[in-house]
Amino acid sequence: KEAWNTMVKGYGKMKCDVKCIELFRKMHILGIETDSASLASVISSCSHIGAVLLGKSLHCYVVKTSFDLTTSVVNSLIDLYGKMGDLTVAWRIFSEADKNNVVTWNAMIASYVHCEQSNKAFAMFDRMISEKNFKPSSITLVTVLMAF
Repeated sequence: KEAWNTMVKGYGKMKCDVKCIELFRKMHILGIETDSASLASVISSCSHIGAVLLGKSLHCYVVKTSFDLTTSVVNSLIDLYGKMGDLTVAWRIFSEADKNNVVTWNAMIASYVHCEQSNKAFAMFDRMISEKNFKPSSITLVTVLMAF
């Protein structure tokens, strides 16, 4: 199981998105258990190649199986729905998450930027630093600059 999950994560990290998805499907068919990092990698791969239906199916899988919603899975789902333009679902995932970190905030801000909702991106950034006391990363700053 560990070798399969490592391969899925490796393909995802190397942006070999189709291979990442294919290997994950094979794991599922063979009944090999996946871990949260592998699931996050596959969701990210769906986001990269625009595999909307598969991404939504994976989200359903997460909900139906009560899969552990780690921060990396949450971040991947926010990114997926943000790139699809479904800010309602992206926001719901963000607001229902137990532990949001800087990457989670970046994913939500980037979703607003991607959908050309600069005011909401700026409001999120302001809330991130004023209410939640998160220190913005360089990625946060670049993402906010893209909103201009």
